[in-house]
Amino acid sequence: MFVPLENPAILVGVYFVLCCVLHGFIGWISSIFVPDLYYHFRLSKPSLNIPHAQHISQQQADWNLNITSLIAVCIMTPLYTVTLLGGFSNDSVEDRWGMHGISGIHAITLHIGLSLYECVAYAMIGKQIAFYLHHVAYITTAVPVLYFQRFQFYMAWFAMVEWTNVPLCLMYLFGSLQWQTPRTISGILLWLTYIPFRLISPPMCVYQILTEMSDGHSNSVTWVSEDRTINTVWFFILGISYLGIQGLSVWWFYLISRGMLRALKKPAKSTKTK
Repeated sequence: MFVPLENPAILVGVYFVLCCVLHGFIGWISSIFVPDLYYHFRLSKPSLNIPHAQHISQQQADWNLNITSLIAVCIMTPLYTVTLLGGFSNDSVEDRWGMHGISGIHAITLHIGLSLYECVAYAMIGKQIAFYLHHVAYITTAVPVLYFQRFQFYMAWFAMVEWTNVPLCLMYLFGSLQWQTPRTISGILLWLTYIPFRLISPPMCVYQILTEMSDGHSNSVTWVSEDRTINTVWFFILGISYLGIQGLSVWWFYLISRGMLRALKKPAKSTKTK
């Protein structure tokens, strides 16, 4: 390894810088291969009261962000999946709670680095404060996992939601390129992956955690920090973060489903008119 795994803060910094460099590189490549798109993004809202040059700059940052995030997620989420599968192969509750493998370390540090990068990109794009909250929630819960070297398996389980970001990013990119059929397919895949990965998997993970914590035979190993106060505070933050993110997921699923229904109704209306 080119950096010591004993100091994950270095890995977080490396991944943050790599994301920022990739953001700039994608902008440079896009300006060469898709200049008509990259320099002439259409106004998403005609009444948008911002200078045209600022709008173009924000759209370029959004384009770079989506491709950077797509690449990072396609590396990070398989690492989480390897960690998760490794945990399922352990019958011992103690082994699952004490997991601290290389794939999990890289997945979590990359995730933190990506979250920090996306917060910077959000500022460039002018996103609302709500977009930052799920990143703050993740970083707050992930840092202690790295520090205390426990709970990696369950962080990987929660992180399965990231699989939905692959069709989400593709839907944006295909939409920007005005490739309607691939965009439609990406939208369907987003809806199909959303149900198992965002609506079903996280509650199952919470149920498993609570079951193991309430088991009298295993509650002596179901902790993140040996300090009871730190442990209690951390689990409280995890619970609040879970409720907030799960609430957002349900709301986003409603919006996605409503958008799909609207898209399905359009052909029916046009057929009626004819």
